[in-house]
Amino acid sequence: MAMLINMPKLGQTMEAGTVLTWLKRPGERVARGEPLVQIETDKVVCDVEASQSGLLHTVLAQEGENIPVGHAIAVIAAEGETVNVATLLGTLPTSTAGATARPFQERAAAAPTPSLQPSVAVAPASPEIRISPAARKLAREHSMPLESLQGTGPGGRIVVEDVERAIAVRSTAAPPERVRRTIPLAGIRGTIAQRMAQSWAQVAHVTEVMEVDMTEVVALRRRRLAAWEREFGVRISLTDVLTFAVSRTLREFLDLNARLEGEQIKVLEDIHLGVAVATPEGLIVPVIRHADQRSLGDIAQQSAHLAEKAQARKLSLDEVSGGTFTITNLGAYGIEIFTPLVNYPQCAILGVGRVAERPVVVPGRIDVRSIMYLSLSFDHRIIDGAPAAMFLQKLKERLETLSEFPL
Repeated sequence: MAMLINMPKLGQTMEAGTVLTWLKRPGERVARGEPLVQIETDKVVCDVEASQSGLLHTVLAQEGENIPVGHAIAVIAAEGETVNVATLLGTLPTSTAGATARPFQERAAAAPTPSLQPSVAVAPASPEIRISPAARKLAREHSMPLESLQGTGPGGRIVVEDVERAIAVRSTAAPPERVRRTIPLAGIRGTIAQRMAQSWAQVAHVTEVMEVDMTEVVALRRRRLAAWEREFGVRISLTDVLTFAVSRTLREFLDLNARLEGEQIKVLEDIHLGVAVATPEGLIVPVIRHADQRSLGDIAQQSAHLAEKAQARKLSLDEVSGGTFTITNLGAYGIEIFTPLVNYPQCAILGVGRVAERPVVVPGRIDVRSIMYLSLSFDHRIIDGAPAAMFLQKLKERLETLSEFPL
């Protein structure tokens, strides 16, 4: 029996999906549970499986089309079954049936009808261009289209002076804008644009910056790096160290582990840290769940696993959803201080700058220390500046004293 395949709802915030690649073609056999089509949501790329076995009878959504959740994208039918697609679309709820059927009917109506008689193409007659041989030669040397020239000679004939005038005008005109490539504001890039605009418009952003002496952390990492790598199987990064320290500090400042929903501020019990990863398609934020309950090695393993999946565009929706606080590190790019935008609807985001050696005044002398700046952006509607500053102070203390770190 013929069945419609609809655009699935793969996450709570998903409203539409983009058809990337059909893994089967019309007329091909498909087994239940077999990947049928690759869909890009606002966060991830995933395969949609066939809900029944049969033949892929009709494709209703072409590759590159953005289709709302619940709208039909294909028809699967039994071999030899006669299917009236329009009738099948009528079984959808009214709100989706009309929107789905219209594009399908329009595509069917626009399909070319083969002609029974061979046709002979007849080129339209072009008007004769009257131009002197010298003017024609000059125009050819300067790649000047004859159709663009206005003749002032006898009977409208184009003469050398007409070509020279056109060349002079072209040389003084502004050069045409050169577009290297066009990037559709869709998929992950479109989601980033939407979320950043939403954050900028809705969040009362404030950013506080604090200097942190990372000398002891850098020394500890240097001493323990080989042993940690043998123990955990991954290379511990400074971002892993930061994630570990932030997760412990948030335990004491849960008011930053919050979100605003309507007229209510909801302080969240579970600490799920999002760690931003740069990919060729744009920034994506995988989530380390219950980060405060994980060891440093566990955080490093999870972070490396999620970053690898992010680069391969194989993250699941669960792995990019539900974050309660975000860390974004631009230190690798030489950035020291910046003002990250809050990952709405979260309360706060921590920007991490580079670690650089600087002369620092210590009691009785000037010393060279490894210094880093932390930039905490937060929603001032949810939390005030003083508790946000206290969070930074405690985080600074934890990093500078190596509190709770595996020594």
